[in-house]
Amino acid sequence: MDALGNLYGTTLEGGAANNGTVFKVDVVGNETVLHSFAGSPNDGSNPLSSLTLVNGKLFGTANTGGLSSCLGPFECGIMFSLDGLGNEQALVKFNVSNGRWPSGPLLYVSKKKLFYGTTTAGGLSNQGTVYLFK
Repeated sequence: MDALGNLYGTTLEGGAANNGTVFKVDVVGNETVLHSFAGSPNDGSNPLSSLTLVNGKLFGTANTGGLSSCLGPFECGIMFSLDGLGNEQALVKFNVSNGRWPSGPLLYVSKKKLFYGTTTAGGLSNQGTVYLFK
């Protein structure tokens, strides 16, 4: 929720390419789709986690999309930011070595301006990773 009482969330599917969305619900109950995920290679797809609001920007992860260098049928996923106008930026495109299929919420440590997150697979033993983003 932001300072004005707007709520933000994601959908796993739906949107223009059926790859999921980021949406806003205002205090009156009006819903606005802020971003429709396009999928690989430049965008994510299928967001599973909640969003983190920092200085007017939304941060989150999409479980798939991004690079196609993962093992199996899906891409590795991304970490993204979204500004107030709905402009999205892929901040991290995951791969097998740094983790794949990010899930769970992002933890933001404001004093250090760092994000922490987890992936469900990838890393040295393919058991997932804990990652840091500056």
